[in-house]
Amino acid sequence: MWLRLLGYPGIYRADKRLCGPATHRHRLALLTLLATHAHLTRPRDTLIGWLWPEADLPHARHLLNCAVHAIRATLGDEALATEGGELRLACSRLTADLWAFQSALAANALDQAVRLHAAPFLHGFSLPGAPEFDHWVELRRREVTDQYLNALERLAAAADGCADRVMAVARWRELAEASPYNSRFAIGLIEALCRSGDRGGRHHGGGRARAAPPPRPRGRTGRTVPGPRRTAPGGPARLRVRAAAGSPSPPG
Repeated sequence: MWLRLLGYPGIYRADKRLCGPATHRHRLALLTLLATHAHLTRPRDTLIGWLWPEADLPHARHLLNCAVHAIRATLGDEALATEGGELRLACSRLTADLWAFQSALAANALDQAVRLHAAPFLHGFSLPGAPEFDHWVELRRREVTDQYLNALERLAAAADGCADRVMAVARWRELAEASPYNSRFAIGLIEALCRSGDRGGRHHGGGRARAAPPPRPRGRTGRTVPGPRRTAPGGPARLRVRAAAGSPSPPG
């Protein structure tokens, strides 16, 4: 089984998302906190403060015990190790896409790392009533996104360096779409398009089709209602002047 953290979190067996008590929102949040510090322990009281800040201590401890029981029921008793007043995730029972992403970065396997980053960290996930957890998620999301963008920019620069114009445009476009307000990525895309001879981006998916004109309204008889006639500025006035000039003056 594996834990998805790049995107909306979930527990998967192969490609099938699991359902049940272990996948409730607070329990996924608990798994996330433990999975981002693999092999390290977290104090129970710290976890309680982040996940159930508004609950009184006895009730919060009960909620944590229920969460641990539900996770062990799904992943196995060895999935969560208890060391005194601390918890640790046993990595032998579970893997995570975030771990694979970080391992690829460490091995300088940038292509693999970019492919593994399917979506931002915990995309679309939040924990109502737990501001410290949500703040931690936001900081962690920025950190992981920066790692992804750095890997992608290195790939784009490598494609530029070996004159792979098509790949360079594709990489710079990925960067510009992932961070649309980053001027460096926008300039990189424009320069890559220019080097490829496609200044408008039409041959790389950047061109926009011209919108078709709206249909004219139809009257009750079903005939098309004619649109307004177009005349050059001053057209009717010029016609009147010409007519006056060419017509004979009335007899006196």
